[in-house]
Amino acid sequence: MRELVLRQQMAGARGGMLRSLRHRDFRLFWVGLGLALTGFQVQRVALGFLAYDLTGSALFLTLVFGGDSLPMIVLSPIGGVMVDRVNRRTLLLVTRTLIAATGVAIGALVLTGLVEPWHLLVFALATGVLYAFDIPARQAAIRDLVPDEDFFNAVALSSSIIQASRIVGPAIGGLALVTTGPGGAFLCMGAGNLGLVVMVALMRLPHRPLPRTQGTLANLKDGFRFILRNEPVWMLMLMSAIPAMFAMTYQSLTPVFAEDVLGQGRGAIGAMLTAAGAGALAGSMTVAAVGERFGRPSASAMAAIIFSLLVVAFALSPTYPLSLALLVAVGLAGAVYSVSNSTLVQSITPRDLQGRVMGVYQLTWNVQLAGSLLIGALADAAGAPLALTIAGVISATTVVGLLALRRSVV
Repeated sequence: MRELVLRQQMAGARGGMLRSLRHRDFRLFWVGLGLALTGFQVQRVALGFLAYDLTGSALFLTLVFGGDSLPMIVLSPIGGVMVDRVNRRTLLLVTRTLIAATGVAIGALVLTGLVEPWHLLVFALATGVLYAFDIPARQAAIRDLVPDEDFFNAVALSSSIIQASRIVGPAIGGLALVTTGPGGAFLCMGAGNLGLVVMVALMRLPHRPLPRTQGTLANLKDGFRFILRNEPVWMLMLMSAIPAMFAMTYQSLTPVFAEDVLGQGRGAIGAMLTAAGAGALAGSMTVAAVGERFGRPSASAMAAIIFSLLVVAFALSPTYPLSLALLVAVGLAGAVYSVSNSTLVQSITPRDLQGRVMGVYQLTWNVQLAGSLLIGALADAAGAPLALTIAGVISATTVVGLLALRRSVV
């Protein structure tokens, strides 16, 4: 681990913030990922508009937005096994082609006037099944696209394109709704995913499948056994799950703060989400530039604690300008913590276990749905500021407790 960090520091001194883009296959992957994720954000805008327009139900809107999480909770570990057992390039081509097809299908239903609410639920569930295989494959593929000394930088640059899409995608989605309607927005989502398909097809991703000497269940057990026996890995996974379940709920509560707490109306929601997205982009680029300094679990834990405390500060903010500034800081710290945490897990994990470990790691983010429901219910009962304050305090104190109990990994 220390040798890898030293190599990353030397590479950082030589290559700069964008050094991973020197590698042809990663450059193709990065461009394709940007197209696909922008399409995803465009689709989210259209999906929210369409779900509420068809039903007028906030509950149905929540079900549609959370529908993709349910299959991922069940299938992500199995998806991780498949990532280790099959050609990752082929798996990415299949999943992204099918994801593009679902977007085109919904777009066609909207444009022909045949779309029904249940179509949107099926769409959410279907994409959730595909993402359960696609996300672990996408994460594991990065390890094969760059040398070890550029790995931290590559993960950070991948995160930066995710954060950039959170800023650009909703703007394109809003424009698409005005000019072409939700049907055109779903077609944009399909086109973005086809862009990633083309880029993956051009890549020369090495094929390192697991020997077929064991069944799927045995392979899955091997992945869980590695996690449970490797203290830094399970600690990092807990440090991912707790802030995701509690502190990250600031995202779902942003509309409540904009309208009810700060009294700014609906127009402030976009500005507040953009502020957090801009901060997250800055955080990702920070890790890309100096990520080697976060090459220890203790550094990732400190970033998680700072992020959680900033969420508490946002919850208690009395003014709109201060809230915007705090959201930039929240987004920045959250990106630093999540990118460094994910990269450390992948760095520690052997290549032949990458898919299985990242399939389980994905579950630590899927618990965000449960946290949103829990803190949302508390916000209804006791108010959003108190609910989010409690969430941030739980997140910070839990991470502090992990550090206190497991000093051997610090």
